[in-house]
Amino acid sequence: MTEPIIDPFRRVMPRAGMIDLSPMMAILALLVMQQLVAMLVAPA
Repeated sequence: MTEPIIDPFRRVMPRAGMIDLSPMMAILALLVMQQLVAMLVAPA
């Protein structure tokens, strides 16, 4: 279910040993997109 979101990050990011940082980067990207949409919908 999460592969369509995480897979592009896995292809771009190098692995940090045994730690896969792509889920963290996907969450960060989703948070940034959420903030951008919120700014566009309700400009202050």
